[in-house]
Amino acid sequence: MATQPSGWTPTLPRRSQGITGTFPRPSRFAATTKARTQVTALQSTRRHSYDTATLAGPHELILSVRTHSIPGDERPLVRWSTPQPSRNAGATAPTFWWGGSADEKVMELMSRVWTGRVAGREVAASEVLASYWTLAAERQRVYHARLAGQPAPWTTDPIVAQYRFTNAYRAADRVSQDLIRVIYNGPQAASDVLLRTLLFRFFNKPQTWNALEAERREISAADFDADVYAGILDHLMAKKDRIYSAAYIVPPPPFGHTRKHRNHLALIEHMMTSGLDGKLARARSLKDVFLLLASYPSLGPFLAYQLTIDLNYSTLIDFDEDDFVVAGPGAVSGLRKCFPDAEGVAAPDVIRWMADTQEEQIGHYGVEFRDLFGRPLKLIDCQNLFCETDKYARIAHPSRRGVGNRTRIKQRFSPQGPLRPPVFPPKWRLDPAPAAAGRELSPAVVRLEQPALPQFGDDEVVRV
Repeated sequence: MATQPSGWTPTLPRRSQGITGTFPRPSRFAATTKARTQVTALQSTRRHSYDTATLAGPHELILSVRTHSIPGDERPLVRWSTPQPSRNAGATAPTFWWGGSADEKVMELMSRVWTGRVAGREVAASEVLASYWTLAAERQRVYHARLAGQPAPWTTDPIVAQYRFTNAYRAADRVSQDLIRVIYNGPQAASDVLLRTLLFRFFNKPQTWNALEAERREISAADFDADVYAGILDHLMAKKDRIYSAAYIVPPPPFGHTRKHRNHLALIEHMMTSGLDGKLARARSLKDVFLLLASYPSLGPFLAYQLTIDLNYSTLIDFDEDDFVVAGPGAVSGLRKCFPDAEGVAAPDVIRWMADTQEEQIGHYGVEFRDLFGRPLKLIDCQNLFCETDKYARIAHPSRRGVGNRTRIKQRFSPQGPLRPPVFPPKWRLDPAPAAAGRELSPAVVRLEQPALPQFGDDEVVRV
């Protein structure tokens, strides 16, 4: 990745919001990249001359060429960033610095625009896609560093350091790890595994599971009684204990009970008595499982897909996670920020394209991505990363609009002590042992702070 030239500091006008570069004005230049994006040299009618390079389409690469030089150094400077937010936005856009000739750096910058054909359509990424891979790499860096017992700080990325993001791999996330333990710690009869999976995921809170297990000793299909389990949860609620997680909330199914948790237990009972375990055994694909689960009340597409992936961790079914994907609302929003010109292209097609080209994209953006013990990102992981990128972009790219009007990230990052040794479905044949090697990890992307910008007269910048 680019680094800031040593021994000098750029001087740019403070009042020039959104300026992305300054260097001695060269002759007019034009270029065409593989993205078929053209650079044109323009002239301002103001008191100074400018060459402003613009990217056609949704990209926010803006280059301004000015007639002044940098004090003490005649070398040129190009800065690539998204337009700065307003003074009241409370955030600063990511900034990358290069030194070099204008023509070389224009070509270098534009070569980082990722393009390709998806479902017969040519699509080009915005600058947010670079943040998608930055987030993925940095989140993995934090994960592996914590597993290795390294002390904080684990990342140089201020957004990842400050806010809470799920792991790049869904199966490595804390609650998924708890679920995998619940699945495999107990009888492996199909009905027992199914019950434990449903009961854990519908409440999605390890403390709730622990309370049920403490009361019932071993949770099994033979032991399950919706009224008895509801009584245990009634007692927890009477003590003001929360029994639900804020994530993956299942809407109350219509079983006629006043309290939500009793309706959820009734839904579990209905799914168990409907012969779901046998139906799962007859499923021929991940999509078959999804359609089966989506036929039950209150399980919409997003929740049915998440539960499909949960069950695929178990011994009940065994399909490739790359067989099928459903994009949740957060992923659709993140996808729109990364690919604003892909409207009309089905989200699953874009997610599959991401999974298929992940190695090329990682190399393209120059990030150091450490995978999950040899396992590449699967469709579910790429889908989740779009959702997390939607959050990341609220700070890094506030001018990018997705679906909805959310502008901040609610949860702060607060590590809950050291990570437990990870567990994964045995059928994946992953070996987490190298996580304890303790080697130092270099930053996935070096992001430099923007230097202070002194006032520079009444220069203006051409914004396109």
